[in-house]
Amino acid sequence: LTGIRYRAGTTLSQGDIMVSVTRGASGQGGLAEASVANARVVAPSVTVATTATPPPFARGGISDGRVAPDIRINEVAPGSLQAVLGEPLVTLTLPTGVTFNLIPAVRAVGLTRATDVSGTVTVGGREFRVTVSRDDGRAGTLNAGPSAGRIEIANISLAVDGTAAPGPVVAQLSAASGSNIPSQSVTLGDIRTTGVLVTNLGSPVVVTTGRTAQANLPGIRLEEAVPLTLLPGSV
Repeated sequence: LTGIRYRAGTTLSQGDIMVSVTRGASGQGGLAEASVANARVVAPSVTVATTATPPPFARGGISDGRVAPDIRINEVAPGSLQAVLGEPLVTLTLPTGVTFNLIPAVRAVGLTRATDVSGTVTVGGREFRVTVSRDDGRAGTLNAGPSAGRIEIANISLAVDGTAAPGPVVAQLSAASGSNIPSQSVTLGDIRTTGVLVTNLGSPVVVTTGRTAQANLPGIRLEEAVPLTLLPGSV
């Protein structure tokens, strides 16, 4: 017997689906009656994670085009991600003083029924809204395949102004009801108060007033605390 398919209702208990094989009415043919675990019922499950260590950003510094880690919204069980109607699937909101330089890229990977995957930046550049439709325009699972899929948000380029609080850039990811996506915070960067450090290349030298010949003074080092912040015209 091949090509067996199930439609699992929401009231179905988790665990093995047992299929019983019994003899026909004639009772002939030597068939051994048995029960087999033909499938397993699991609850929908989705996780949210970033793909790399959050990079440093200089508060009020020059926008350098560096990007935050990608965000992945992963199905743990295939078919867990659900399309919703009339609202964004997820909304990513940045903290005060941080905005999107560009519209991030969003794509569906391994979601067999996902279509019209798009994202828009709103609310003064602090919100990114992701919309994903199903191929039939209805609410329901975005994945009818046997393998788990995911939604990726990539190329998250951020600008940080002088009002941003030092420390982690913690964005809030809010998900639509019924999507099975957990709403949670996501760390996208680390804001440093100083982009360039200034230090001496030696100990200070005593300078006496009235002397025309003085000892050579130590040099001065300008060192980036945040990569790419020491640019022409920035000093």
